[in-house]
Amino acid sequence: MFNRPAVSRAHNARTRRTSLRAFATAVATSASLGVAMLLTPPALAAEPVADFMTGFNAYEAGDYTLALMHFTPLAERGDAAAQYNLGLIYSEGLGVTRDPVNAARWFTPVAEKGNSRAQFILAGMYEQGDGVVENHDTATYWYQKAAEQGHMYAQYHLAGKYYTGRGIPQNLPAAAQWYRRAAELGHVNAQFNLALMYEKGLGLTQNDSNAYRWYQIAAKQGFADAQTHLGLMYLHGRGVTQDDKLAYQWLSIAKSSGADTPALDMLTSRLSMGEIAQAQEQAKLWLKANRR
Repeated sequence: MFNRPAVSRAHNARTRRTSLRAFATAVATSASLGVAMLLTPPALAAEPVADFMTGFNAYEAGDYTLALMHFTPLAERGDAAAQYNLGLIYSEGLGVTRDPVNAARWFTPVAEKGNSRAQFILAGMYEQGDGVVENHDTATYWYQKAAEQGHMYAQYHLAGKYYTGRGIPQNLPAAAQWYRRAAELGHVNAQFNLALMYEKGLGLTQNDSNAYRWYQIAAKQGFADAQTHLGLMYLHGRGVTQDDKLAYQWLSIAKSSGADTPALDMLTSRLSMGEIAQAQEQAKLWLKANRR
């Protein structure tokens, strides 16, 4: 089954929380934004001094009211880090009612300044119509911007849009290109999808050896469907020398990962009890060594 990407709110939440910490450590200059972060802006007469690190520390402590008090004036003056962090607060409803419209308002200038994380988040909002009018052209635009900067998840989602033709013309060669780039960065779903495209000759020249290679890489990351396909390639001798014992081993590993296939029962009738015992032992050793 081909894994079509979907922007999930839970996944974006994890990405955003990680990104907040990354912003706070870049206290001198943000290389991705190309602007200085205002950590100690000038004091305003008769008003508390807005301070980025005070806001960040308040955020970490769960005092979102205080974080908003410090981030908001900085964001209004154009501080990209503060704008990004306000986007996180409003998008997740931290200490405030969730407000995706305000989140998009603050993520947009950061994305326009070139930050790939903001670009990826904004792309997902346009794809889902979350706080903005659903617009697949705009979603693709922001995925493309982030993907070109090496954002792995943006590359994966951009590949999915080209593969499915969702909101844009279907382009299988472009899908394969972006799956490859995400796969090379370690995205396991991209690795599996690239293997599947090689196996079926979708958007690139059919090549069982390349399919085997990418199934193997994804399988070693614990991806159950890749483990199943790897076992089937050993079973049928596609892209690799035919080997029933290795087929049984990988199909057993896949079953332990939650993916069962009738081919495992068929192999049981073809192998001796001793061969099955050896394959099962190898599967157990692999699972022990690769337990996640």
